[in-house]
Amino acid sequence: MWLVVRLYLSLASLRWIAASHRKWIAILGLSCLVAAIAGGTLQLGNVTLPRLASTPSQLAAGIAGFFLLAYSSLIIEKAQVPSKGNVLSDTKFWLKVFNAMPPAFIKEYPSDLHLINNEACRTLQGEPPRESLHPADVFQMMINADHRNGDRIAATSGASAQIELSEHIPTGHPELILTIKTRVEHDQRVFIVGWYVPIELSEAALVNKKLLEVRKRGEQILFQMAGSTTARESPFLINVGNAVGSPSFHSRGIGETKSTT
Repeated sequence: MWLVVRLYLSLASLRWIAASHRKWIAILGLSCLVAAIAGGTLQLGNVTLPRLASTPSQLAAGIAGFFLLAYSSLIIEKAQVPSKGNVLSDTKFWLKVFNAMPPAFIKEYPSDLHLINNEACRTLQGEPPRESLHPADVFQMMINADHRNGDRIAATSGASAQIELSEHIPTGHPELILTIKTRVEHDQRVFIVGWYVPIELSEAALVNKKLLEVRKRGEQILFQMAGSTTARESPFLINVGNAVGSPSFHSRGIGETKSTT
């Protein structure tokens, strides 16, 4: 098996050579070259070497001087073997991570246009049209205003959570969604990174409501899931961990739905 080692070569500056120990090697190499070319004596401190009268001596001194100068001026670096940590600077990796997330999007504030939607976002609501389908429609204008309001809150306060309607696309009606948006600043630019999930709420819970209070864990919304589906629905299958069904879990009352009055 062949061992492949990659090396990088670069020339050192004269200032770098003069400030390092390599200056003595460079002086010795230059002296050898001068002595080889001129055929004269070589002075090294208090030691004077005899005249290089013969061609072989001059040739040997010239070769030695060349290698000494090359050694003093060349910087040889071993190429780093790619490590697992370098994956964090790989844009293709982050695009795969973005596509593996729940429905998500990125836009640059204050523009309404999405810079990118991930695969889950496109699967749930399709590609939004380039232009609004009903720009003069009051209902469509309200949807767009809600989206901008979520952007504004996130841009000014850092994050927003809003129940709203999804984009109006040619092949489907808007869907009720919960959208979470976060402000991200990069290179003196402001971006809105958002993700959303489809939800169901009764009409009574939404009519004339400007603010809805929901339960949370820490600073995360607590999602209460229905444990069964109707016969007309295509179910989403979720694995249940063994520890979740153990008596130890239920004896502590963790995760139970508490009734409120």
